[in-house]
Amino acid sequence: MYSSVRLTKRIKELLIIAVVVCTCALVVFPIYWLINSSLQEESALFTSPPSFIPRMFSVRAYRDLAVEGKMLRWIRNSLFVSVSTVAITITFGTLAGYSFSRFRYKGRTALSLAILSTQMIAGPMVITPLYIVFTRMGLIDTLYALILANTALNLAVCTWLMKGFFDTIPREIEEAARIDGCGRMGTLFRIVLPLSMTGMVTVLVLGFFVAWNEYLFGLVFISDQDKWIGSVGLASFVGSYIISQDKIMAGAVIFSLLPMLFFLFFQRYIVVGITRGALKG
Repeated sequence: MYSSVRLTKRIKELLIIAVVVCTCALVVFPIYWLINSSLQEESALFTSPPSFIPRMFSVRAYRDLAVEGKMLRWIRNSLFVSVSTVAITITFGTLAGYSFSRFRYKGRTALSLAILSTQMIAGPMVITPLYIVFTRMGLIDTLYALILANTALNLAVCTWLMKGFFDTIPREIEEAARIDGCGRMGTLFRIVLPLSMTGMVTVLVLGFFVAWNEYLFGLVFISDQDKWIGSVGLASFVGSYIISQDKIMAGAVIFSLLPMLFFLFFQRYIVVGITRGALKG
């Protein structure tokens, strides 16, 4: 009887391990295939059956991208837009979240719901109004248009995530600091923000991913190739008559490298941050 129970338990463990291994394989294989394809000659990508291990490594696609210089410029543009978007979003989202969490004033609920309702509007629906506004402001064909558009889409999520974090911090800590002579802003920057650092990192990473992967705004608002962002630049390799498969794969590897490093470094903050930030509303 005891051996039968052990055998059943062992089978369950093996099944769980098998499911985990299969899931990891499904997740990792596209990344492997992307890197594998970027290290082969373009003619080898169309062989049948496909080569899962390159017969001859080639870095020609990476060399061509480096010589042309456009891909690196597009990556820099994406980095500038993403970092600027995150900086503005964290600044205003943190202050707004703290206001909704700590202060009680007339219209607070209506204002918070109005901010939250902006998440119900799809990006394509605001393309035309934003284009008209940015045209009148002289921002079309500039990276500042992308920064403002991405900030508008990310601000609501940042505000509500930070509000959830601030709600988990006991008010007694702030009251004790106020009694010791610390002002409202001093309490925020010296006490509250360090305690909510996990939430700020979560907002930073999520906001960075959204801005980094943005395509629609970059396609509509930017026409100058030197000001394209990475996602738009990658799409330009797909022409009407010629598709540079090897350059697409190599460019995708370069474009995906920084977000992968971000996720690997901050993944524990993302999981903890989303969980804690969603506990209270």
